[in-house]
Amino acid sequence: MSKAAELAALIGSQTAQSNRNLIINGAQIVSQRNGTTDTTISSTGNVYTLDRWGAFVSQTGKISVQQSTDVPSGYSFKNSAKITSLSAYSIGSGDYFGYDTALEGQDVARLGFGASGAKSITISFWVKSSLTGTFGIAVREQPSSPGRSFPTNYTISSANTWEYKTLTVPGDTSGTWSTDNTAGFNLWFDLGTGSNFQGTGDQWNSANDATTSGTVSVVGTNAATWYVTGVQVEIGEVATPFEHRTFADDLALCQRYFCKTFPTATAPVQNGGNNGSLIAVASGTATAPNRAFSVAFNYPVEMRASPTVTTFNPAGSDALWYKHTDGSTLAVTASFPSERSISLTNGASATDQQAYRIHATADAEL
Repeated sequence: MSKAAELAALIGSQTAQSNRNLIINGAQIVSQRNGTTDTTISSTGNVYTLDRWGAFVSQTGKISVQQSTDVPSGYSFKNSAKITSLSAYSIGSGDYFGYDTALEGQDVARLGFGASGAKSITISFWVKSSLTGTFGIAVREQPSSPGRSFPTNYTISSANTWEYKTLTVPGDTSGTWSTDNTAGFNLWFDLGTGSNFQGTGDQWNSANDATTSGTVSVVGTNAATWYVTGVQVEIGEVATPFEHRTFADDLALCQRYFCKTFPTATAPVQNGGNNGSLIAVASGTATAPNRAFSVAFNYPVEMRASPTVTTFNPAGSDALWYKHTDGSTLAVTASFPSERSISLTNGASATDQQAYRIHATADAEL
């Protein structure tokens, strides 16, 4: 896309020039769970990888996902998502492999989907693959049972070359689209999906369609790669230049769905060190030296819903409180949960005046 074309799109757009991108972490810059590690997807369903993005798969061990520094030249991107095929897998009719993101209903209510006057949207992104041909992409109502879906296509013309794509999708005047804090809008980049989830392209279908027939299957070629960055979804029929947010802004948006006590660049893991860990000091008396204690895990932003909290031992392989002086451990109880914080306590056997540490993550993903 030339600079002149960018300027024309910017001038011609009828949408706001800030807060116009509905997608969170479209530049793939936040990766709290895995950092830059190339991670094999080892469970089925929607496995979150880079923040707000998941690998939605029906078979394990077929792809890996990594935050990459391979980006389009000259467009100020720092990161992309890299998907690598780990085998030459033959897709079955019920199989599905995709890289997707879901948005809260209340964040896409402005689209007016499900009613007359639903607004058109334009999707734009940069993509690169070792494969060429016609690839699938879909906008889907989530959850879809059967729901509504708009499968369409884009073409990659040159292997291993960054290409810019834009697609316009008419507003859906049917269906029941969420307008609260539950999952609503889903954007799906198809990596290989069977006939059960293929539908007629370029129209709204009352089905859970992820692609059309005859599209390229990334998982069908061993060691095939597919990259994406600069994903933007905006109201209207004109693709404007990508709305770059600061890292701090995108991180805060992501933390509504997932946050952690670990340093930003450290993946949550048992025995991950003390940096960032929560600390509590037991306090007893001469007659009752062993006391319970608690500490609040206060989330950096209000989360979408009361999250699932997982604990980690900073210096051990379990999920327990770690005693700083001798490495002994105590059990953890989580209580008083909300969208803003949770209390992490032990029983009644802590040693007086001793410090205990623990790490935690909070997950309120859609």
